[in-house]
Amino acid sequence: MAKSDVQIKPGIVNKSPFFVSDKPAEFKQTIVYRGDEEFLHVSFPMAAPWLYVLPQQFTIGGEDDTGVRHQQFKIYVQPSHPSFPKGKDVETEIKIHTRTPSGRQILSLPVYLHDVQPIKEFEGVFCIDFGTTSCCCAYIEHKDGSGTVGTIKFDADGWPPAFDSIGSLLYFADHSNPNNPDYEIGTSAMQAWRSTGSFEEEGYSDEPSQGLAEDVPLSAFKYSVKRYLGTEGKTYVLNNAVNAQAKPAFYDYGKLCELVIRKVLQQAEDKLGRKITQLVATYPTTFTTTQLDALVKVLGHLGFSQENDTLCLAYDEANAATLAYFYEELRNNPIHTLRAIFTPPSYILTFDFGGGTLDITVIQLDIHEEGARHEVHTEILGVAGTKHFGGDNISLEVFRILKAKLALFIAEAGMEPGDVEDVDAYRGALEALRGEAEAIRAALSAGRDLNKNWQDIINDVLPTRYDASSEGDSKARRHFFEVWDAADGLKKQLGTPDANGDYPEAVTLAVPLPHIQEYSGLDFSQVDEITVAGAELEPRLEPVLRDVLAKAQRLIPPNQPLGLAILSGNSSRLPIVNRLAREMLKPLHVHFDPKGCKIAVAKGACFARRNELAPARIKYKLGNLLTRLPYELCCKVEGAPLEPFYERGTDLPTKVPYVFEPPSEVKLLHVFSRLSANDDQPEEIGYFDFSQPAEGRALPAELKRAIASGTARRKAVRVGETKRKSGVDPIFLWVDRDRSIFAEKDKQAYALRFQSEHFPAEVDPFSGIH
Repeated sequence: MAKSDVQIKPGIVNKSPFFVSDKPAEFKQTIVYRGDEEFLHVSFPMAAPWLYVLPQQFTIGGEDDTGVRHQQFKIYVQPSHPSFPKGKDVETEIKIHTRTPSGRQILSLPVYLHDVQPIKEFEGVFCIDFGTTSCCCAYIEHKDGSGTVGTIKFDADGWPPAFDSIGSLLYFADHSNPNNPDYEIGTSAMQAWRSTGSFEEEGYSDEPSQGLAEDVPLSAFKYSVKRYLGTEGKTYVLNNAVNAQAKPAFYDYGKLCELVIRKVLQQAEDKLGRKITQLVATYPTTFTTTQLDALVKVLGHLGFSQENDTLCLAYDEANAATLAYFYEELRNNPIHTLRAIFTPPSYILTFDFGGGTLDITVIQLDIHEEGARHEVHTEILGVAGTKHFGGDNISLEVFRILKAKLALFIAEAGMEPGDVEDVDAYRGALEALRGEAEAIRAALSAGRDLNKNWQDIINDVLPTRYDASSEGDSKARRHFFEVWDAADGLKKQLGTPDANGDYPEAVTLAVPLPHIQEYSGLDFSQVDEITVAGAELEPRLEPVLRDVLAKAQRLIPPNQPLGLAILSGNSSRLPIVNRLAREMLKPLHVHFDPKGCKIAVAKGACFARRNELAPARIKYKLGNLLTRLPYELCCKVEGAPLEPFYERGTDLPTKVPYVFEPPSEVKLLHVFSRLSANDDQPEEIGYFDFSQPAEGRALPAELKRAIASGTARRKAVRVGETKRKSGVDPIFLWVDRDRSIFAEKDKQAYALRFQSEHFPAEVDPFSGIH
């Protein structure tokens, strides 16, 4: 083995200054093998108790050779270990033992840690927008003075070109220690997914590929974990590519969300050079109490709590995006200009279309002078949206179109099948699809959904349906994610204008599909005629968007113009969003910043928090979703109609209890939420089970006095309504400041039992049925 056969990239650890904290510092390195022998085995003997490498050993090539000639490893420095050197500068090295069939070689990797010092606390305002598909962070250096909102640039793992957002995709490289796994997010995770990260300098290049590397199990990756926050489901991680004896590690989705946020904060601290001890976190406007409670628990595990004022959870995503607009406008215009534009009463609607949810908020704006200051007063009139429709669902619609067109292309190509188990059945499916091809094409061109028979025939030709409860690497599962990855890229192209601001009418598939190529016998890297057009996609999206915008319309006071519509979130890039917002809402102005539409939420919340802590010349008085009910609350017993008991906008905690007088003795009382009395699809939040032990908070003294004085609220009895039976004890309902709902019956306090979150399979992109 020649010495030049093995190279280390970058081949040195050099950090100055190096901050001592309770978290290990991580440094990525890569072994590149340029030799032509059968395999290269690499191992790392222990260098020091505070210095370790993961994985501890691996093999490039060998029996299960995939053709990849490089392997990443990570060096961890644990400065909190008692044996960590006490000097100002630390110099050491890591020995790397390499072995091929022809011999052995020991390489050295120098480690230089200069200007070693304790990490200081960040004293400004720091905000994270934890998203379904990506995360952003914003900060202001000093929370008690004026300052510009900055954004964290994730240089290594961020999305280009701005690098101010980092993907939420998780990749587990080593989970042998489930509580402290070796994992990646962002670009590093995506490179593992796509098997990229090639080394092209000096004439060396790996063959790039689209889709998953053959030697990496699909269960090593977790997509869109925030979507499932609050559910009771668990998933398991298994990556036996490095360690063939690896056993699965089981995680709930709260833990997976925690891992994503932990990694984001670690990279932010590394960028700031300071420790984040106080956090502002945003949340989707349509989050249920169950989901919000789950988010609070996740952040609590990371050391942030509302109880000790280290966590601020005051800004929902749609309202934070609204505040980002005012931040940018006031940087470029005097307050008097905004007063002239927004004469009272002015109404502003924010349409925040993210990766997992679509959130809408409507506020009333009033800008007036308050002594030597100007006061910007926002009052939340209501919220709308859908928690089951976001950017992932747009990708799913593109996926359905692309899958159908790929299957049609395969059927018409007439190629002999590749890796197909039942060749006769496959040929029969090809013939059946050819017979329906003209009708399917017509439906696709018109933007119509394909009927079940067509969907089944297409799946017989190109199987992408899989058992989501099993993490096995079936062909269908790999096909799904390969087409999904391509569809997601096409969606982004449809939402990206050219230099003249024009959006493409259609985009062309331009990535290889190696797993589908192996299956079908077709080389898709040579195909340039499979396209997805905006005219095929938009009719599939329009019904949902129109329904949500119609709900939002009802939040605007009658006969009042909408002064401004703010579009935020990456999914708002699609032209149909702007078109429908203008058509249905008829706003006087529309604001959309394609470069800042994703980072807006984090910047707005950061700006608002700083102004709350230290009001400047312009004071913001914000109507807060957490101090008022964002929806109407209703209750129901079996056989009785829905009974509203608190209106949307009710101040929290409720000052007066509601007296529910059941027609007969009840054991279960169901509680629902709805946006308004016109909402014909109320959603059950949870239920009270009066047959179980009482575990609720006791009625506050103020509410007890209201009951004693007879001022508690009751349902008004209408003419012809059935009279309630006497002798049935009433149930007293109230809502605390944190939106927790309680009931008192027979002088016993009960807490609401929340419904676990559930996503219908048809709207869950990763349910396995698509």
